[in-house]
Amino acid sequence: FAVTQPTDTTTASGSLQQNIQFIFSEYDNQLRREKTIAGVKEKLLMGEWVTKAPIGYDHIKINGERKIVVNAKGKLIKKAFEWKANEGLSNTQILDRLSAIGLKLTKQLLQKIFINPFYCGKLVHNMLDGEVVQGKHEQMISEEVFLRANEVQSHVPQGWKHQLENNFIPLKKFAKCDNCGGPMRGYLARQKNIHYYKCNQHGCCNNISAKYLHKTFKELLSAYLIEKKYADLVKHQITETIKEINETNVGNLDLMRAQLKDVEKKLDRLEERFILEEINKELYDKYTQKLKEERSNISQELEASQIKV
Repeated sequence: FAVTQPTDTTTASGSLQQNIQFIFSEYDNQLRREKTIAGVKEKLLMGEWVTKAPIGYDHIKINGERKIVVNAKGKLIKKAFEWKANEGLSNTQILDRLSAIGLKLTKQLLQKIFINPFYCGKLVHNMLDGEVVQGKHEQMISEEVFLRANEVQSHVPQGWKHQLENNFIPLKKFAKCDNCGGPMRGYLARQKNIHYYKCNQHGCCNNISAKYLHKTFKELLSAYLIEKKYADLVKHQITETIKEINETNVGNLDLMRAQLKDVEKKLDRLEERFILEEINKELYDKYTQKLKEERSNISQELEASQIKV
């Protein structure tokens, strides 16, 4: 509509017409978004997982009905839960065992697996507002094993220690040298027991008291204080500005979602043709692998491109 209809934006009436078109387009997008969110939430409340299942599960169709079932990797992940719950193994030991039987995972992914209730048949999602729903997918482990594994996990040392920030020099690396632009480091002059900031660039001798820099920084921040009555207005304007800046990225996200949906349809159609014996297993395996790789690449790119305000 807006693309095919000529609009002269150099005139006041043309500019008004274009803005009206933008408003209607935004309204249409919001309506679609509300319908989509409502549909997704309804499915989740019914126990149906609407997005890609976590590692260890496959989406299949049986008599035209979509099912989420445990695959070969899932059977190995089940062992990981049992090792954690029954033997109290560390994550490193479990990763070694899994690697020995053909499943290589990262520490981060294994940690996510252990805390995901999907594996014991439960659904949790942002749209459920904290509600836990019994899923219709195949349950990999019992709720008892899941809880016991997480209980063990909470007491097993992970081999790392969190280093707290130094509250005496919070502006280190953030503050820049006014001579050369390099990052300022912080240190303690032990004889005086006074903290200082010093330029990290070789040859630059810029050195300043932390007390003075903190005082100056607070004075600068005071110019940006917003009265409480304007908070909602500023929040709305910042949100709209970010949306405008990321308008191109939003279009790319929509395109990637459409591509992902198209790949899912192709996978479903391919599986249906295989079940109906329209294609042989060799062709099915070949194109299934290809489409799953394409789906994985699009999903990773989509996740990396998400805009969060």
